[in-house]
Amino acid sequence: MAARKAARRRPHRVLLESIAHYLTHMLKIFGAIEEESSLGFPIGGAGTSLNLESTVMPYLQVLSEFREGVRRIAREHRVPEVLQLSDALRDDVLPELGVRLEDHEGLPTVVKLVDRDALLREREDKKRAEEEKRKKKEEATRKRQEQEAAKLAKMKIPPSEMFLSESDKYSKFDENGLPTHDTEGKELSKGQAKKLRKLFEAQEKLHLEYLQLVQNGGPP
Repeated sequence: MAARKAARRRPHRVLLESIAHYLTHMLKIFGAIEEESSLGFPIGGAGTSLNLESTVMPYLQVLSEFREGVRRIAREHRVPEVLQLSDALRDDVLPELGVRLEDHEGLPTVVKLVDRDALLREREDKKRAEEEKRKKKEEATRKRQEQEAAKLAKMKIPPSEMFLSESDKYSKFDENGLPTHDTEGKELSKGQAKKLRKLFEAQEKLHLEYLQLVQNGGPP
């Protein structure tokens, strides 16, 4: 699936250009394009004598309806490759010809003739936005995984061991692992001891959650 998505983000430009040239050629054969346009419809050309939209729209509407029928069958039979080809026609092939297809859920596809260069700019803007969205999503996922890993690592520590590594702060500990004296050998004040006791109890609860998680088949 990941490979297919990656392939979709990087369309085969030579193949798409060949398809666009072929469609242009076929539309010339049917009389939809009369000018010597190498690619796409000659929108706004000085020599255009026919109403371009009324000339080509029937052909484009037939193509759109055919595509919609193919998409419906592909969804019913769960053929994602066909849906990807359908999307490629909309996103990569037809914009090269100055044609925009707008899909709306539950409604017929809207067909529009648009300036080719404007369509290509829109396509690039859309790709950049999608790439930015993908990067943000990946970054959010990475941060969430790091936070979960850090929490799990903390949960694994028994409360009796949580202060033992802090030899730069404490020099003596009681039988439960609670600090009793600072590095100078002075007994901790009642306020300090109370604060450490709260941290100890919080870790005790967290570690118990971890033990229950392991018992229920969670991560070790």
